[in-house]
Amino acid sequence: MPTVDMDENEYAAWQNSKHIMPVLAQIEAHPEAKELAQKAVLLAAPNRAGPEAKIRQEVDQRFNEFRSGFDELKGVILEGEKKREAAETQAKLLEDWNKGKAKLRGQGYTEEGLEEVHKLMEERGIADHEAAAALYERMNPPPEPLITGGTRWDWAAPETKNAPDLKPLFEGRDDEFLGPAIANALKEARGQI
Repeated sequence: MPTVDMDENEYAAWQNSKHIMPVLAQIEAHPEAKELAQKAVLLAAPNRAGPEAKIRQEVDQRFNEFRSGFDELKGVILEGEKKREAAETQAKLLEDWNKGKAKLRGQGYTEEGLEEVHKLMEERGIADHEAAAALYERMNPPPEPLITGGTRWDWAAPETKNAPDLKPLFEGRDDEFLGPAIANALKEARGQI
């Protein structure tokens, strides 16, 4: 073997490299460690990096660009889906609102009555027209019907005990008819009859 001239520093580096060689061989055998070592060389000394590291870097860069575009597209799709769901929900609520309003109209509510029910719905946070109408009716009961003393609509029928004599009225003698009729009406209103 030929002899090689080395100074002390070169000899010390050669001695250290004998200990490093087995470690480098282990790194080369382990896939993750090999990739990390190649990345380290690529960062520290790019002109010394092997083609595998450069190809991996380029593939990673393109993959990251693809992933970025994919994430952006996914965001646009999700946003569109949220808007569609919101529009469907709003359409359903509007449909329910109109059905409830139509149902109350069918029950005889006027525009003024509907406005009062809607006002109550807003104040109390009620979404159901029927429930709001029931509460409104309970809070505002209809007035009691006016009860008159007589319900005699058949004035041409034979006279009953409290019926006025209509003969003077037919004969044009209004004063003779009104005197007893007014007296009977006052008695009836006072509950004396």
